[in-house]
Amino acid sequence: TYGPYAFGDEIGSVEANWGPGAYGGMEHHPYFHVASDALSSEEVNAHEAAHGWFGNGVRIDCWEDFVLSEGTATYLAARALAESGVDLWADYECGLKSVCEGASNTIVYPATCDAIDIFNDPLWSYTPYMKGAWFWREVSEILGESVLDQAFADFYQANVGQAANLQDLIDAAKAEGSPAQVAEIEAAETAWLHTLACPVDTSTLCLP
Repeated sequence: TYGPYAFGDEIGSVEANWGPGAYGGMEHHPYFHVASDALSSEEVNAHEAAHGWFGNGVRIDCWEDFVLSEGTATYLAARALAESGVDLWADYECGLKSVCEGASNTIVYPATCDAIDIFNDPLWSYTPYMKGAWFWREVSEILGESVLDQAFADFYQANVGQAANLQDLIDAAKAEGSPAQVAEIEAAETAWLHTLACPVDTSTLCLP
């Protein structure tokens, strides 16, 4: 765990009948809502649970910090389920391919603060989920999973119940690295968060 859960002694999912075609969830803690069609999804339940630490436990300061919530929770869902032998990254490859090649692709960390209307901005899409998760995966490969886990834990415990910027979380991860690792993280940050084009060959993703 990254620190004590901040919303009481109980946590769980509540089935929400949002109608045909509805999928996903909403991070109302301690009882987060999950669409009826997604209730059996390990990924959706893990994602919404992860918001108890990032998204709700530590809130975003600006809408432009959306990756701190959604990208981090997407990464943490994969990180948590991997401990139980569930690999989400194959599915995430398909998700990444869809956003990189699709019309929703956008720069996921704009250099402004609350200058956008999130509901009428390209950031309101699956793109920050995927680019954010793959950014954190690259950081975990640079630092090591356990080192990134510790950076997340320290940041959560220092900021729980407060709002924070995505850059603050990135800087907390960078503080755990050597100068060479910091340079690699900065390159990954530029490639995944501040650049429109995805830093991968999408023809190699989501293969049968």
